[in-house]
Order: sequence, then structure tokens, then C-alpha cells
Amino acid sequence: MTKNKSQKNIPDGWQEIKLGEISSVFDGTHQTPNYTKSGIPFYSVEHLTANDFTDTKYVSEEVFERESKRVKIEKGDILMTRIGDVGTARHINWDVKASFYVSLALIKCKKDVNAKFLTFFINSAYFQREVWGKTIHVAFPNKINLGDISKCVSILPPLPEQKRIVALLEVWDEVVEKLGRKIEVKKNIKKGLMQELLSGKKRLSGFKEGWRDIKISKLGKNYSGITGKNKDDFGSGKPFISYMNIYSNSKLDTDFKSFVDIKNGEKQNAAKYGDLFFTTSSETPHEVGISSVLLDKNVGELYLNSFCFGFRLNNFKILIPEFSQFYFRGQYFRKQMTRIAQGASRFNLSKKYFLETKINIPKDIKEQKAIADILVTADWEIEKLEEKLRIIKDQKKYLLNNLITGAIRTPENLLIN
Repeated sequence: MTKNKSQKNIPDGWQEIKLGEISSVFDGTHQTPNYTKSGIPFYSVEHLTANDFTDTKYVSEEVFERESKRVKIEKGDILMTRIGDVGTARHINWDVKASFYVSLALIKCKKDVNAKFLTFFINSAYFQREVWGKTIHVAFPNKINLGDISKCVSILPPLPEQKRIVALLEVWDEVVEKLGRKIEVKKNIKKGLMQELLSGKKRLSGFKEGWRDIKISKLGKNYSGITGKNKDDFGSGKPFISYMNIYSNSKLDTDFKSFVDIKNGEKQNAAKYGDLFFTTSSETPHEVGISSVLLDKNVGELYLNSFCFGFRLNNFKILIPEFSQFYFRGQYFRKQMTRIAQGASRFNLSKKYFLETKINIPKDIKEQKAIADILVTADWEIEKLEEKLRIIKDQKKYLLNNLITGAIRTPENLLIN
């Protein structure tokens, strides 16, 4: 039985071997090419870290021909990141005509090595932890050399077991892909529902009363976030609502991870159930005025960050918080916020213009509640699918890290297409 320091026991017939012995490693062009609007795809690190080969950049046929004389990407090769999020690998499983930048390394497998298996191995937590981090030499911040890639040690089972491992992991990949597509469909359905229900284009049966235009200023009053604090005041104390909590959630996430020291008797605005929160600044006008609403009635003492503002409804007779969760994230209101965003390199939301903004909402509170219930159900369905996707990904991760080290073995009678 072969032994090593990082993996005390590997199965009989398996071997530890350097990547340079089972593959050839090449780098891309060191010269930044002139990009064109169309032509030959040119791959760089963002394609792999995002796991997306959308052809966002192109080069001319001349650039491709010049680079192909040096090294050519072929079906069955592996592309791997060398800069930034190093060690992300992607198997080229389609016919490709493309060039690539020096931010990537191209790996061409030799005989008796399944390229998909090697891709799984490189992407495993085991490789990242036990091999990658202990082998690479960092020439620049987050950049690795080709020679160090070649020195990395792979645990290599016999070719038949490599193929069986790939077959098992591809089952999980297929499930992940199908769930991902289903989630996108559900999100598009919800987006369509929001556009129709929140604009009044589609009315729910049983509701005939009209909708009303009303200025936001008539609904309540705005208030500011915490003031008079320095960096030493943060980290412990009372929970406060962070910018990202508002930006990321239409319904405030009450699992608070941000805290600030608030003294007894200190005059600060505390948030309460039904309050709305809006972002005031962003690098783009489309991200100004993003909203979130507090729907937890038992949240306790809670404060707001200084980069957003709160809005407290006078009462819930004209607008209910449950409807607000979706209305202020709807397409119609978002367009209004984009129009009133002010700035050049950075955009800000004027509270004056915000309060003067008119919204169009159902007069009947029961209709608001019915619309909110439909959209809450849509959110619930999406959340359940996303939770299932997380579980499947965790299962695949567990299988991946145990299959590629031999801790879990594949049955020899496993059928492989």
C-alpha cells in the first residue's frame, strides 16, 4: 500500500503522482490582445471563477492563428485559473475554437488519465487544502507559476475507477444543473407575477375597488440611522441593520451579525415592526433606493446603519408592511428610484424627491394582503428549491472529497455510458 504524509492510506493500485507526469501544462498569451465585437472567443479568469463560458470577449482570426501555433485548446483539455481565485478548473467538453490569457493555465492530459477525473480532483477541497496550498509558490499576490502546477501531487486510481468516479459525480452535476434551471424558471414566474400584480395590470378575482395614487410623504415619516459613532463602537452591543442586509433581502434577515455600542439614554432611532429601509447611495443609479421591510414583531431593540434611512408608516390602514415588501422592489417603483438618483461617479437618493414620489396601490387592504400572499408563496417555493440545491451540492462535495481519495470506493459493476 502506497503511503504519504497527507493521506496515510490510499487503496492498492492507486498512486501518488505529480501533475507534470500525467499532463502537460501551458500558459496563455502574455500580451493583452485587441478585443473585437465578434470573432474568436478569448477566455480569461472571469470565465472560470464564475463557472461561465459565455463569450464576453473576442479576438480576431489573426490573434487566434498566432496563439494556436504555440498552444491550441482542444476538446478534452482543462483550463485552470492562475490569478485571483486560483485553482478553479473547467473541463472543455465541447468542440472549441478559442484563445486564452496568461491568467489561465491549459492542462493536456496524457494516456491513462481521465481529464474529467483530474478536473474533479483539482476542484476538490482535498486538493485545495492538502496539495495546492502546500505546493504553490506565490510569485505575486494570488498568482502561481506553471512549474508549481506541475509539482502538485495527484492521487490517481486506475483508469476504470477514474471513469466510475466521474460517472457518479456527473449524476450529482446533472441534478444540480436541473435544479438550477428550475429555480431560474420559478424566479422568472415570480418576476412576471410582480410586474402584473403590483401594477394592477392583472387583478385578482373578488376585488373590484380601484387603486389610488398617493405621495410617500402622506404615508409616514423618514428617520436616519445611527450617528456619532467611530470604529471602536462597533463589534458588540446592540444589533443594527447593515447595508447588505437591506440590499440583499426584501424582508429583513433578523439573524443579525452586526452590533454597535448604544449607551443607556443615548438618542438614536430604534427600528420597529413595519418599518421600511432604503439604501441611499450606490455606484450605479439602478442600485439606489433598494428597500427592505422589518416583518418580525419580536425583534427587540434594533438600530439602523448610517448609510441607509428608515421610513415609518403612520398606520397600516393605507399600506401594509407585507405588501410593501414586494411593492418597493417592483419594476415600477424601481424605475422611479433610478430616475431620481443623483450623481456622476456615485449616485445618491434625495430624501426630498423620495418623499414626493407617488405610488399606485390598491385601496382595499385585503387586496394588498392577497397579492402579498401569492408572492410570499412564490418566494417560499424558490427558497425550498434553493435549500434542496444546497443539500445536493453538499452531498456532491462530500462524495467528491471521499471518492478522489479512495475513502469511498465505487462498485466495479457500475454501468458507465
